[in-house]
Amino acid sequence: MKKEDVKIIIQSYNYVRPYTKNMLLILLMVIVTIGLSIIQPIMWGHVLEAVLKLEHQKFTRLILWLLGLYIFQTIISFVQSYLSSHVNNSIICEMKENVFSKIMNYQMRLIDNMGVGDVLSHLEGDVQVIANVFTNLILNIIIAILKALIIGTIAIVISWPLAVVIIMMLPINYLIVDQFGSKLKLIQIELRKNMDKYYSGTQEYVTGIKSIKSQGAKKYIGEKFNKLIIDNKFIGIKMGKLIAASSGLTSLLNFITQIIVYVVGMYLLVNGKLTFALFVAFSSYTALLSGALLEITQINPKLQQAVVSIKRVNKILDIFEDNQEHWGSRNIVNVSGNILFKNVSFGYDNLLFKDLNIEFNANKKYAIVGLSGSGKSSLFGLLLKIYDIQEGKILIDGIDVNEINEECYRNLVGAVQQEPILFNMSIMENIKLGQKNVTDEQIYMAAKMANVDNDIKKMQDGYDTIINGMNDNLSVGQKQRIVLARTLLKNPKVILLDEVTSALDNISQYLVNDSINALRSTHTIISISHKISTIIDSDEIFVMDNGKIVGQGKHKDLIKKCECYKKMYDLENNGDTHVNVIA
Repeated sequence: MKKEDVKIIIQSYNYVRPYTKNMLLILLMVIVTIGLSIIQPIMWGHVLEAVLKLEHQKFTRLILWLLGLYIFQTIISFVQSYLSSHVNNSIICEMKENVFSKIMNYQMRLIDNMGVGDVLSHLEGDVQVIANVFTNLILNIIIAILKALIIGTIAIVISWPLAVVIIMMLPINYLIVDQFGSKLKLIQIELRKNMDKYYSGTQEYVTGIKSIKSQGAKKYIGEKFNKLIIDNKFIGIKMGKLIAASSGLTSLLNFITQIIVYVVGMYLLVNGKLTFALFVAFSSYTALLSGALLEITQINPKLQQAVVSIKRVNKILDIFEDNQEHWGSRNIVNVSGNILFKNVSFGYDNLLFKDLNIEFNANKKYAIVGLSGSGKSSLFGLLLKIYDIQEGKILIDGIDVNEINEECYRNLVGAVQQEPILFNMSIMENIKLGQKNVTDEQIYMAAKMANVDNDIKKMQDGYDTIINGMNDNLSVGQKQRIVLARTLLKNPKVILLDEVTSALDNISQYLVNDSINALRSTHTIISISHKISTIIDSDEIFVMDNGKIVGQGKHKDLIKKCECYKKMYDLENNGDTHVNVIA
């Protein structure tokens, strides 16, 4: 095994350091169990000897002692198993929490590049493997080494010729396991990569099942899914063949070792160099010693497989230091809601904005319009601070947003996204979503302002209605209004609306717009919309094209002065549905 891999395993001990005392207690119990398992073969040898010699009292005494030892060993094993399970699950829980927390605090551009499968595979497969390294694998290695040392010493004391027979088989066992272990590591890497693809694909297909059905793509997607599981199937079969071949060869070798031990043991018995009781005990020790030695030979390949998972989790944790969100420590109060973009540059692979300057004054209603790909949604992403700018500054009341702490900023700026996200919990919980010190009456009032209160009350369980995982027990309009209620409950000083009325009927549009307009005198409202008819009454409209502001003003002025705006307005009023003007 490479020094680098050993170093990685040692460093990964930090994951389980808080459980050191429990692990030492488990190890102590293991040592006691080993001691009891070593005593029993000798006692069984004497039991058989007492049977042959018809020594009834000795037989009864030994049986009672064995019964007591077995009961004690059972209790110790139960406590050890319980503690091991407790530590294992605690480590898994803590590591999952740590990995998930890091991912949640990544910069959004990094999350965009990560597949859902990567996240699920890290949280499920890799974390489980790392926990097992310390609660099972390394513990079993320590057990195996202790057994080998203790039983090996006893075996040599009982009969060194028989002990030599077992030890001579060790190099052959090691060669078998080492050859198969290096191949298994490569297959393990391949399997983890394929599991990432499987998780990502499955999540996409289940989430998009409505689109799959409506597009008549069930067969096509079914074939792609089958390819994912068939790839994993063949990798699993390949791994199974190697494990079966390795186990078969080692089992055969152990059987041959057992036969040689019996042949040599019979010779020693016949020549009076070994007693019957010790031969019986040694026969039992043969299986224990062979198993312990085999476990030692398997250390390298097993640890190599574990290193694969440790490296994957380390990657998640290590890259966090250079890719975490940037927040300050300032907690600002009495915010007016003035926003200024000052020479802002931002892009993904290429720059989208360069030296962008735009200002939103407090207590006014603004709109941002533009053709698809013009940069409206990216501008929202910057306002929400889910993306960091490359150059320039974004200021709220003259304060750089990077100086403000996260909790404060999230309370200052709220948003309703074009694609509303609801979670598998009650409608009440979805509206509240972690906000503390909020009364039921405040939630009802927010729902009324968003014009969704009546819809909720008509549902069988009202506000206690559970939104299912696919959100298909709600209409798109209902989902959007519930998210709007969530934002209104938070009452942020700056409210961002991304196509908030796009899925509403005319009456609902009017009522929601009425609720929004009631806030314009006390809040900074910024809205994205491809429907110019819904933003005509804005105090100011910004027209974007290719990351630049190409028009700015009220509706009546833009119609006259901005060609891009007039084109969008004409397309909408002429009912041309073939041109996409959505962000």
